[in-house]
Amino acid sequence: VEQTHFVKPTASGATRLDIVIPNTRVFGRVLDENDHPQPDAEVSLESRDGSQQVVASDAKGAFEFRGVPEGETLLGASVGADAKERQSEIQSVNLEEGASNGPVELRIRGGKKVEGRVTLAGVGVAGAPIFVSAWGPMAWRHGKTETVEGGRFSLTVPEGTYTAVAVVGAAGAALTGFAFNVERPAELAVAPTGGTLEIQLSEPKEEANTGRFAIFQNGVELPIQALYHWTTSQGEPFTLVSQRLLRAVNVAPGEYHVCYLPLSVAWEEAKKGNPPAPRRSCVSGQLVSGSVLRLELRN
Repeated sequence: VEQTHFVKPTASGATRLDIVIPNTRVFGRVLDENDHPQPDAEVSLESRDGSQQVVASDAKGAFEFRGVPEGETLLGASVGADAKERQSEIQSVNLEEGASNGPVELRIRGGKKVEGRVTLAGVGVAGAPIFVSAWGPMAWRHGKTETVEGGRFSLTVPEGTYTAVAVVGAAGAALTGFAFNVERPAELAVAPTGGTLEIQLSEPKEEANTGRFAIFQNGVELPIQALYHWTTSQGEPFTLVSQRLLRAVNVAPGEYHVCYLPLSVAWEEAKKGNPPAPRRSCVSGQLVSGSVLRLELRN
């Protein structure tokens, strides 16, 4: 268990910090469809407050988490990597102080194949990295793949997936986000040119916003990881710490929203299998190719 606490010293320069670790436990096994144990599976646990923990299953497929905050948690497991990854369905477990929950069985399934093509001006683009989020009720995954010859790509998603979000960083184009139905091949035409998005963060307050920071491009969430890798690959810094500024270069034109998503709302929507969407509380603006859009986000 990892906890981070920020403390302020008193006038005398001293302070006291008491850290209480919850007395909770959840345990179980990762199995395949034929009841065979799955060693070295990645088992993830997400709490309602947005915190996450990851462990690996042992040689018998067993796993255990301790000291997790009380309340509802979501458990899932995966084996393999990137586009060939296989996953279990997501399970909900309610943790209580002093109680041991389990055994929880996480069963790895084959999933279904999703295919598509990335194009620029009608021509397939090979070697384009794609950050993918697949969504369905209690069945979702996040991963990364890359296009091959002709701009084609494929990956495996959980069986319950009905929609996917892809963020494509093709060479010679602008970073572009898409949402598409996984039941048919996706045609992802990236924007040829883009602009610069700057997000000015206000000074933190003692009672800062506890929501999840999110950036949307034309209604599609752009993962911070994707923005960071894309901007730094262009030879530009993504974060200017001294100025409290986030800066993403060569991103597709369109409408941008930036906000803190309430954790309770994001949690319930994720359980339903709905990808995040902008809210009225977001600040927004229109980005034109070749221009700079600056949005100021206050805590």
